[in-house]
Amino acid sequence: MATVGRGLTRVLCVLISCVSLLLTCPNLALADSNFVHGTIVVHGTIVVVVSTKDGFVLAGDSQGSSGCQALPGEYEKVFSIGKRSGIVIAGIIGSSVEKDVADSIALRLHGYDQRIQSRLVTEPQATDSAGDFLSGIGGILSLLNDSPNLPSPLAAASAVSISDQGSPEWVTFFLAPVRWKFSPYLESWGVKIDHFVDPPESKVTALGSGAPIVESIINGDDPNDPAFQDFSVKHYLLLRKEHRLSELTLGDGELLAEFLVKAAISFANAHPAQCYGIGGDIQMLAVTKEGPNWILPLDKAKLAPPVQPFHVRVIDNPMWGRLDGLQWVRSTVPSGGVVRFDGTADVLVSQPRFEGRCKFVLAENAEKQMLETATRLRVIFAPHCDVYRETKLGSVKLSAASIVNHAPPAIHSEDGYGSLCHDLLRAKEQEFLAQLRTFGTERSRADQQMEHEEWEALKQPLSPEEGSELWFKQTHLETDRYMKFMDDYQRRFVPTALALRNELMKRVSVPAKFAQSDLQTAYLRWYELADELDELANLLPNSKCEANQEASKN
Repeated sequence: MATVGRGLTRVLCVLISCVSLLLTCPNLALADSNFVHGTIVVHGTIVVVVSTKDGFVLAGDSQGSSGCQALPGEYEKVFSIGKRSGIVIAGIIGSSVEKDVADSIALRLHGYDQRIQSRLVTEPQATDSAGDFLSGIGGILSLLNDSPNLPSPLAAASAVSISDQGSPEWVTFFLAPVRWKFSPYLESWGVKIDHFVDPPESKVTALGSGAPIVESIINGDDPNDPAFQDFSVKHYLLLRKEHRLSELTLGDGELLAEFLVKAAISFANAHPAQCYGIGGDIQMLAVTKEGPNWILPLDKAKLAPPVQPFHVRVIDNPMWGRLDGLQWVRSTVPSGGVVRFDGTADVLVSQPRFEGRCKFVLAENAEKQMLETATRLRVIFAPHCDVYRETKLGSVKLSAASIVNHAPPAIHSEDGYGSLCHDLLRAKEQEFLAQLRTFGTERSRADQQMEHEEWEALKQPLSPEEGSELWFKQTHLETDRYMKFMDDYQRRFVPTALALRNELMKRVSVPAKFAQSDLQTAYLRWYELADELDELANLLPNSKCEANQEASKN
């Protein structure tokens, strides 16, 4: 299962990477997010992690809901990953653009676990499971169009692991949606880490709309308070009061986790108007050095229908060549492009775009082998492409395109450069390059400072688990910083750079090395773009500006 992302920048930034409510947006299953008594809450679930001296206990509810209406079936919120790791999640469950083009975090995490079981991936630590969750959320958001108004935080996860030597690892974080601009033509949804949460002294982490309910219980001051009659809570509060939480056993954690989830569900049921969106059966997993153990597994017969796995999905990329075996989402057939179907594997094409007249070819036996798929593809491509069938005697034209599309015009901002004389145009170019180089060098200095701080942190004595957690945080925060830098670059500098480049190329004899399109130029690194503009500007002949232009310069 793989996803091909949005162009070169997306490929370079692949690090940037069940549970809740279906909002009014029809293609996204997610949760409301809000603040409750100062606690950041992802609405629509309750999951808890309890750390004990013997390992971790993970538990959660299983209800999905739309607004205040419970959805049929149960949804997984607790996952076992390999033999040493587990993760609880709150927030997003999945997205779809149509019936057969869908994704879900359960599909992603189960696929990751299966690769581990098949020894295709090494045994994960908590940070590995967390990274796969991050990547899965990115894949889910990649299906979304421009319209949804996504809540923030969008999702949260708490991943744990126990090494064969019994060393624990625990990482918890919240995710926020963000709009990244990848090129002048494309911006889309991505995800970034909003913040990390350190392992708490309380030994308990709760996520979701039920988190404040759990917090109010574990923060009780008096173990003898009549409100805390349950043995597991009284025992926990007593250990906490006496600073002996390190003595909490796995059995204690199982009883406590089950009580906390049940308490949150009961409270939600008693306050339906508040629309917590939690309920259903409880699932509970223990993670120890002996391996994972499902204390309370979900009844698989009750699960909502799963999202079907896909092999390879291509999103927002050019579409040409052989289509077999792929899912193509919002992909573009260029003018003059040729696509073909050989009939060897199913194909899904969703929301295709056409830049001009194209060619669709059916292999000789394609219709015989997969008539339904061939017919469906022909309906999609025939209005925009000439359709051919290959035969032993050569290609036979079946139909001609009836809709002529046109490639989008090159993006050139209207900055009035055309009215400037050569000297003023060169001055404008130099002013712009000064801003661009300041922008780029500030990023370089920030990188150097960050690398120094990271190196100093890594020089400190750390356990393997602490080093893994530090690496995970630094890597993903740096990915977010890089994506923010690239987004600023595309929004603030590339449009003006393309407008200057377009005007300069009208006035000079252009060297062959600058013959690339505007879109290729937009993917140049900032210093490459600056050098290209400088070389073009240096080719401008000197010219004396008119008096009115000199006045406008001042």
